[in-house]
Amino acid sequence: MRLTTAAFLLSLLTTALTSPVSLDVNLKPTKPKPGFCQRTGCSGEVCANQTVYTTCVFREEYVCYQSAECIKQDDGSCGWLGEGLENCLEEYRKGGDKKTTAV
Repeated sequence: MRLTTAAFLLSLLTTALTSPVSLDVNLKPTKPKPGFCQRTGCSGEVCANQTVYTTCVFREEYVCYQSAECIKQDDGSCGWLGEGLENCLEEYRKGGDKKTTAV
């Protein structure tokens, strides 16, 4: 059986209108997990023990975090550890207002 374009579109529309659709989206931050740290934020620029939502703007200095580790610090908080991380970030900060790109 061959459907015409109109019949096919009507079939899709009928299915879409009669099928249950779930629009549940959980935007609540996750609960902190003891001893667990993760990369979070839209660009992976935040180190935290729960999901953090940030604006999706990419700054050139975010490349500095790619080789850094997000780990639990001695005081129990989450933070970055990486050889040269501070120097890398400082170089971008010295350069003034670097290009940002909205994602």
